[in-house]
Amino acid sequence: MVNDGSGKEFAPFFEAIDKIPEVKVLHHPTNQGKGRALKTERSMGSHSRICNRHNL
Repeated sequence: MVNDGSGKEFAPFFEAIDKIPEVKVLHHPTNQGKGRALKTERSMGSHSRICNRHNL
């Protein structure tokens, strides 16, 4: 999962998700856009799944 520069108010969400063994959270320090988030996510390999706010 990519945290694409989300604000501090979302930190508890990403901290909780990061505790799930099957999930790896990658962080962008600033919002770099959906395209960069998808490229970052794809860099994790073929077993990754694209999630966004609409399908979580």
